[in-house]
Amino acid sequence: MRTLTYQNGVLVSDKDSRTVSASLTARRAEIDRWKGARLAETDWAIIRAQDPTGKPVPQDILDQRTAIRSVGETAEQALRAAAAAATDDQDKTACDAIEAVIWGDNP
Repeated sequence: MRTLTYQNGVLVSDKDSRTVSASLTARRAEIDRWKGARLAETDWAIIRAQDPTGKPVPQDILDQRTAIRSVGETAEQALRAAAAAATDDQDKTACDAIEAVIWGDNP
């Protein structure tokens, strides 16, 4: 929610009810869920490798898991950069930048 504050008919504050810390926490949780769901798709290969049969994990699966982690880390870096640019915890521009971070197949 947006809060406009006026003094003597002059706009002196334009704050958003969102906070940088809340936006950051929510986006990090979304990224973690995204990574977890994608990694879970190939967990079977990791588990199979731990089995006494010891079948190795196919390289394409290892590469896929590395790429998933890399995409997540890139998104985390973008979140940290947007949060670092905030002037205060209710910086609308920083909240917008945090919420605009896109990763993987997340629109």
